[in-house]
Amino acid sequence: MSFGGRLCGRHRDSNRKHDRNMQNIRIENHNDYIRALVTSGLSIIPIHEGGKEPAHWLGKTEPFIKSRATTEQIADWVRRGVKSWALFSGKVSSNIATLDFDEKWQPGMFDAYCAKLSPEQKKAVDRCVRNKTRNNGTHIVCRTDTPQKSVDLAKGLRLSKNKIPSRDPDATEEVQTLIETRGEGNYALIPPSQGYETLQGNLMEIPNIGDDMWEQLCDIARTFNEFVEEPETEYEYKESDSSNADLPGHRFNELANWSDILCPYVWTEVYPNGWARPGKGRDDGISATTNYKDRNILFVFSTNAHPFRGKHGDKNGTGYTKFHAFTLLNHHMDFRAAARAASEMYPQKNKAKSENGLLEEMITRKDVTLFHDELGEAYISLDISDHQETWSCKSKAMKRLLSSKSWEKHKKPLGSEALKSMIAVLEGRACFEGPLVRLHNRVAWRNDELWYDLTDEEWRAIKIDANGWETVDKPPIIFKRYKHHQSQVAPIHSGDVKLFLNYINIINPEHRLLLLVFLITCFIPDFPHVMLVVFGAQGSSKSTLFKLNRLVIDPSTIDVVALPDNQKELVQTLAHHHSLFFDNVSYVPEESSDTFCRAITGSGFSKRELYENDEDIIYKFQRCIGINGINLVTIRPDLLERSLLIELERIDQTKRKTEKELYKDFTVDLPSIIGGIFDVLVKAIKIKPTITIKSLPRMADFAQWGCAIAQALGYTNEDFLMAYQHNIYRQTEMLVNENIVATVMFSFMEDKDDWKDTPTQLLKLLTDKAEFAGIDTRREKFWPKGANILSRRLNELSTPLKQMGLSVIINTSGTERFVHIQKMPKDIHAKVDSVTIYDTDDISPL
Repeated sequence: MSFGGRLCGRHRDSNRKHDRNMQNIRIENHNDYIRALVTSGLSIIPIHEGGKEPAHWLGKTEPFIKSRATTEQIADWVRRGVKSWALFSGKVSSNIATLDFDEKWQPGMFDAYCAKLSPEQKKAVDRCVRNKTRNNGTHIVCRTDTPQKSVDLAKGLRLSKNKIPSRDPDATEEVQTLIETRGEGNYALIPPSQGYETLQGNLMEIPNIGDDMWEQLCDIARTFNEFVEEPETEYEYKESDSSNADLPGHRFNELANWSDILCPYVWTEVYPNGWARPGKGRDDGISATTNYKDRNILFVFSTNAHPFRGKHGDKNGTGYTKFHAFTLLNHHMDFRAAARAASEMYPQKNKAKSENGLLEEMITRKDVTLFHDELGEAYISLDISDHQETWSCKSKAMKRLLSSKSWEKHKKPLGSEALKSMIAVLEGRACFEGPLVRLHNRVAWRNDELWYDLTDEEWRAIKIDANGWETVDKPPIIFKRYKHHQSQVAPIHSGDVKLFLNYINIINPEHRLLLLVFLITCFIPDFPHVMLVVFGAQGSSKSTLFKLNRLVIDPSTIDVVALPDNQKELVQTLAHHHSLFFDNVSYVPEESSDTFCRAITGSGFSKRELYENDEDIIYKFQRCIGINGINLVTIRPDLLERSLLIELERIDQTKRKTEKELYKDFTVDLPSIIGGIFDVLVKAIKIKPTITIKSLPRMADFAQWGCAIAQALGYTNEDFLMAYQHNIYRQTEMLVNENIVATVMFSFMEDKDDWKDTPTQLLKLLTDKAEFAGIDTRREKFWPKGANILSRRLNELSTPLKQMGLSVIINTSGTERFVHIQKMPKDIHAKVDSVTIYDTDDISPL
């Protein structure tokens, strides 16, 4: 049988080209390619040509499960003439996992699989590396958050290899694996092995799709399973031996109910002790009894009640105890696993007492505070090594502490079910009896005090107010932490924040002031911060600027990040970082631009907590964000209005430093830079209430804090407001110059003072104008493809167009639909407070 269905990603055909990184591979440069794979973090081994086993001279493969091959080993393998290679999955290759579709047994399996994917799942698959195997099968290669196991996901009965029923009447079917995963300790062949071809992606840039998405993709694969192995189920009933009555299985037999065992698997109790199997109604008769010959066992009459099988005619009677039925249904005949589960469900009395005592001790400790945040998440604050720490009740740290205390007091491990129960109790008390406490990431206001979390091992924080700043050993409960957080250096008093400028190639005094103001405002929470947009030629230290910003504001193991394609991933990344800087961005999609605007303004986001339930995880935050690229990376007016543009010049070769030298010097100055920031904040907190601005720009809070910080730095209000207004005006200029619709609009109105007609007619005329100028409007992704989209783009551009001399009025309601465009003087006298801003032709270049 073959499956139909739509293809996943690009169409599969015989003329498909190899991946761009595979096109130029030749036998003579295998060494370079394989070395590049290993350098990118993959563990590679040589494979016997034409087979799937490791080369016979390789010896043991176990070392390559834990560490990658050396350069010398790779060179030796290539000298031996190796042409086939395999990639080890798991931790050694940074959590690589492979979905293997064996289409030798089931042609069309991968296409049928793709037809079942949701749009989000399909998007994840389209991001993965996809390889074709020599049997026309498919490998989907990705990374996950944690190492995955090798699992058979789908099996089926297929004819034995080389057996043709028409010629061989004795041909039999065998169980064949149709879909499986290659996880920890396993490997999969890769191109350029004979018969293998890369259809999508690049093995040196394997994406991470996350554990949750991996499980979703595996769940879809399991729906193709056609074969369930029948375990041996006959069981001779024996009465319990009273001497062993306290064993887990016997306690389970004594305390469990048949309804708790059978009902979750859709068995129906038609009348007391009489049960109908799944798929049968109450009127279809019973399939089993739980009172066979007055004994408390399950005896199945039906022959179609998997996994149970009855056996008639045995004079002693055949049946299943509660524990045996529980094992069969829940643990696939693994009695050890079932015993562990039964022991946790029905523990020994003294064990239950010890666990309850441990829980009571934890709850009644004087240093323990159970509370919940504004989103209803449960937390615990407690003393650890003479300092106070705050954890989520369901965190790994909490579980480790409870397990450690259990072993310390009772010399017994804490079972998973008992641990879940204890965590559930702590969460319940935190949510229903504990106070509401708002937790913050890195910075927080508390009353009139500004707090900064040093995220060191002692959980210290800096308290800043109008009277000064100090380090507090035991701060109030206001901060939560994430794994990526790193400790900030201890700041020093009377520091100098301007030392930061020594490491940045910015000559323009206005930009130097604006950058310092941005840096310092990132230490102040709860207002919309401008987004720092840095652009410039290669070698202008854009990435270095962002890395240094991160070291000063919010030290992390993740200094800069790439812009994710997935919006849920972008939201979660923003939620876990106080400041986040996106490096080498070439283009900001419309959806990402909207997400950034909401993250700057301070909006809520939600996502499903788990794939199988309907709970939501709520995120609500305001973030300090930066983006850099060679060119201006966003031309959306709403995001540009919230931005601060800084253009960097390429650093002269004579002034360059090695990265090691730069960070060595910066580390020496960092305590003074941080202390200088805190000194400025003390002054700015005093000055801020005195600031009045007659005409506020879009980012009003930033402007007010900017004036206060500028004064604290020794500048005047006018210095900052002039620099900021110049930056705003430049945003307008660059937007109009970079936006293709605005550019064509100005060209269209060049010989006109006034124009009025329908949006459809305007789109036609603008399209003709653009194509005359050599613009392929059919392929240009920013060009509007309909009159309604043009109207929306013009609405977005109305303010910058007006500032640059074009008034656009759009009416798309009622009987008359029109666009009215008029030339007008440029808005060259925009005022902010007492400062007048003139046309950019009259001011010095930025």
